Amino acid sequence: MLDLLEENNCIKKEDNILDLGAGTGLMAELLISKGYKKISATDISQKMLDIANEKKIYIDLKQADLSIECPFEENSFDLAIAAGVTEVAPAKFLENSLKMIKPGGYLCFNLEIAIFQNEKSVYKSTIEKLCKKQMSRIVDLTYTAHRAIAEGALPVSKALLYRKN
Repeated sequence: MLDLLEENNCIKKEDNILDLGAGTGLMAELLISKGYKKISATDISQKMLDIANEKKIYIDLKQADLSIECPFEENSFDLAIAAGVTEVAPAKFLENSLKMIKPGGYLCFNLEIAIFQNEKSVYKSTIEKLCKKQMSRIVDLTYTAHRAIAEGALPVSKALLYRKN
């Protein structure tokens, strides 16, 4: 996902970044290794955030259910990254995540291809609704490697990149 952001010039070293569904901080560790420093986190699990907090990699951490609430102020971040969140979070998290991103900012997340291609998918209809409301537009859709690739399986997710208008 980071490659997608860098290839599309959607991320700068000075960006204020939100790690959605941060867990123990794996995405932040990758970002920090590439020179990104201003990273905040949110996750539904306080236990996961406690582990991440011990690593001292985030400037701010907040526990929240993104399908219900926005834990940070609206228009606070240049970029939000959600790696693996769609596997467990309801589609409503997309709309709440976009609220926390500044106009002109980006939301990058991965979604199983089968879910994205399913016409009855709540995620697909939510994405279409957000685009129609002109809250966002698709910048890039890219097949991404998934954990199963190492075991010889086909890619099962797409990285989706949205720009908030």
